[in-house]
Amino acid sequence: MPYSGSSSRRAFSGAPELTFAAGTFRSNDILRASPPLDFLVSCAYRVGFALITAMLAVIVLLPTARAQSIDETCVDALASEGQRWDGPPMETFTWDGTPVDAGSIEISSVTVCRANGPLEILPPVQFIGCVLVDGRLATIGGSLGCGAYRDVRLDADGALIWIARSNGAADEVSRLLWSGAEFYRDQTYTACWDDPFTAVGDPVDCGR
Repeated sequence: MPYSGSSSRRAFSGAPELTFAAGTFRSNDILRASPPLDFLVSCAYRVGFALITAMLAVIVLLPTARAQSIDETCVDALASEGQRWDGPPMETFTWDGTPVDAGSIEISSVTVCRANGPLEILPPVQFIGCVLVDGRLATIGGSLGCGAYRDVRLDADGALIWIARSNGAADEVSRLLWSGAEFYRDQTYTACWDDPFTAVGDPVDCGR
């Protein structure tokens, strides 16, 4: 008579048996009770599919989140307090609603936010705007990266070219370099309005 909690090895041929108070079990019975391989593969497949689906959802949603962030930053940038890099104190402007992609410096995106009002404080012959780098308001020489401009663009060397109207026929062109943290002025020169990349000695030459 078997007793509770004990086990004994029996002579046998084939799979080993274990005798317990509850009964006799063969090792094959234990193996058959384990989850089958195809079930484990199916579970792994389902988990992997769920992870891939979640990653794709994040990839699809990231551009939308980034665009919303830029929109909010443009609104905030044009209402910043402080000193504009071109000299005057910053006033509260409203955004025209269209972020302008100026290109990229290495892997950092450059965006220009242009103001559309209030009309009474906008300059009559050029724009007011702010520059963002990777969705954040940039600084130029320690001041806000905002100011009056006729055009803002990146040149082939990755420098930010800030073109501002000087008078009716000439522009003041500033070449700004990115330090990794902010822009700094590399050089400023006078150019004719139709050729901003060629310096002139006298703005009077632009009217000839």
